[in-house]
Amino acid sequence: MLEIDAALKIVLDNTPVLRSETVDLDRALGLALAEDLLSPEPIPLFDSSAMDGFAVHSGDVAGADEQNPVTLKIAALSRAGEPYTGPVPEGTAVKIMTGAVVPSGADAVVMKEYVDEQAGTILVKRAALRGDHIRRRGEEFAEGQTALDAGTLVTPPVIGLLATLGFGAIAVRPNPAVSIIVTGSELKSPGEELKRGQIRDANTPALVAALRAIGIEPVSAERVADDGGTIASRLAAALESSDVTITVGGVSVGDFDLVKDVAEEIGVETLFWRIAMKPGKPNYFGKKGSSLLFGLPGNPVSALVSFHELVKPALRAMAGRIGVDRGTFRARLAKDLKKRSHRIEFVRGRLGRDAEGELAVQPLTFQESHKLGTLSRADCFIRFPKEETFLEAGAKVTVEPLIWSMP
Repeated sequence: MLEIDAALKIVLDNTPVLRSETVDLDRALGLALAEDLLSPEPIPLFDSSAMDGFAVHSGDVAGADEQNPVTLKIAALSRAGEPYTGPVPEGTAVKIMTGAVVPSGADAVVMKEYVDEQAGTILVKRAALRGDHIRRRGEEFAEGQTALDAGTLVTPPVIGLLATLGFGAIAVRPNPAVSIIVTGSELKSPGEELKRGQIRDANTPALVAALRAIGIEPVSAERVADDGGTIASRLAAALESSDVTITVGGVSVGDFDLVKDVAEEIGVETLFWRIAMKPGKPNYFGKKGSSLLFGLPGNPVSALVSFHELVKPALRAMAGRIGVDRGTFRARLAKDLKKRSHRIEFVRGRLGRDAEGELAVQPLTFQESHKLGTLSRADCFIRFPKEETFLEAGAKVTVEPLIWSMP
């Protein structure tokens, strides 16, 4: 069987990046920049004051302190948006507000807190060094400097920076169009009456929520019976209308596991089927043209773990976002773990601190793939390597944060 890292590589190697589109700034949140953005002007635009205070010649106040204050005449006022345009003669000061233009001649700002203001003059009680409390023109970005890299996720601070740079519209990668098809004749919606042998459909609402958590509203989310003709027609329509289609169930080896065969019958190229991972062994991946098909296992935990490990990185890459690293780290294992399978196992756990204050991870009980209660409490996966069958309490293990929203 295929290793998880090899499966992810196949997924990413076959994931196209969507064409860019230009949107207004107020529609860019949660999307990725399609190109590097260069600062069209120096930022800041001009030397400005970082404090309310007085713009001075630093040499005039070089020896000022509480016992030996320096007296300077107030020459003018410089306010934000209403700059003083004249020079600052030696022996004088310009009263200045935060964000205001520093007038020519002044090379420092003395904070208001260190000055006694009297009628037309000030007593400066602290020395100032050249450059004190001055934001220099272009100190953050020079004109033409790269301010934001292609692939950067547009967050509220990015919106603020784009506005500062003067961009009212930007080129971004759109989010993929995603359809969900959940198979299972035994499934009923929450709230429906159950007959003997029927169960409630957890997969449809869970996967819709998983998509919404990363800013994607699915094109459609439907449930179909285990019927080859129905699955074929709905799958063909989804592949035609979507960049990514996610099916759930029907990818194992049972008599009614029809998705793989049906997919191949309608022209999907199979790229892999089954992965050496637990939960999530019967994973299917294929493509038809540029449209991707993920066939996830039917057990709810398996479906969500597979989504987190395989589908989410593809959606991120398709949307042009920088990197796909999930940011694993090491933590001390709180209790023994053992397994029989020759597969990597994603053990649900919770992070905390041990008695010595070190980062520790506690494996949760009930790790079976149909038990959502454990996954709902987990905040991480312990990556139990394929080749290992026993991990001793106290050992350092690899931990992957379980974050449902996309960074």
